[in-house]
Amino acid sequence: MILRRTVSKFGGAALIAVAVLGSVCAQSGPEEIRLTVGKSIVVDYPADISRISTSNPDIVDYSAVTTREILIHGKSFGTATLVVWTKSGQRNFYNVTVEQNLEPLRKLLRDTFPSENIHVESSRDSLALTGLVSNKDVGDPPRRSLRRSRRISSTTSALLRW
Repeated sequence: MILRRTVSKFGGAALIAVAVLGSVCAQSGPEEIRLTVGKSIVVDYPADISRISTSNPDIVDYSAVTTREILIHGKSFGTATLVVWTKSGQRNFYNVTVEQNLEPLRKLLRDTFPSENIHVESSRDSLALTGLVSNKDVGDPPRRSLRRSRRISSTTSALLRW
């Protein structure tokens, strides 16, 4: 009888441990969201939301529009984590990256060098040009322009190969 009670106690503990591990393992990694400074997106949520939190309200702000919609607003450059809890206790994590609007620069590079493969990336307050250009002379003007763009970015780099 003592043996049965011990087994049932450990069996119950094992079942609880498996249930807890199962719910932890069922959570996938955080979802990635990319925003441009000053822009917003609406996230449709599959369950009723009870609470939302951000790791850095200076970078990303949020508003529960309805019980199943979240408005996420990019306030300044950087990354932040957004955590959403449902009324049932489930939580989801979002890694939110807020970047500068690079479309005008990308358009300028496409219009100026239409047959070249030049990419613009940003990370916080840094810009990088990467890609493959047809010759060194094509790579020099974007590099010079990037060096002059200190007002847009505190750090710039260019890796253009020909």
